[in-house]
Amino acid sequence: ASRILYIASAVPGGDELVEPAMETLLYHFTDIIQREEDLDLFCKLPAEKIIRALDDDSLNVQTEGEVFTTVKKLLELRRKRRERTLCIRVKGLNGTPDAVLPAGQPADFS
Repeated sequence: ASRILYIASAVPGGDELVEPAMETLLYHFTDIIQREEDLDLFCKLPAEKIIRALDDDSLNVQTEGEVFTTVKKLLELRRKRRERTLCIRVKGLNGTPDAVLPAGQPADFS
């Protein structure tokens, strides 16, 4: 599912594949994040696709900890690729708004 979603997001005209791939990714999320190649492709998706998947109520996970672990891995992989910014949505944490954090710099959520 990660591979199809990645390709569908990158190729012009791939929009018809995005929805079925997203549904498959949401349903098999726990399995997908366990495979390094799939996790790497998931982390390379456009930010809006990642946010949509992680924010979706039908995301099939056993615990919220799986989502936290995935976000942590996602940030580590993107930092390793030396992306300039890491966009993180912060919901309900001390009332802070969405944050755009420079790569490699600690966040201040106080």
